[in-house]
Amino acid sequence: MKLVLVEWEDPCTYATPGWLEKEDDDSEKMSAIPCISVGILYQENDERIVIILNSNPHAFCQAQSIPKSCIKRIRYLKVK
Repeated sequence: MKLVLVEWEDPCTYATPGWLEKEDDDSEKMSAIPCISVGILYQENDERIVIILNSNPHAFCQAQSIPKSCIKRIRYLKVK
């Protein structure tokens, strides 16, 4: 079991209540949101990692998939 702390950026979604006139568009002000997630490293491949937040010997729940392109740093935490 590897416990990890993942620092990553969540891409921003620009939501509008309806149609937006191009001259009113301020999407250039958008930026990614820095995030931190902690969990058990479940899977890792070239494209993503998956961490799980809750686990027992038979099952898990609350899995989170994070694209590697969004990850800034992964720190492996020691479990005592």
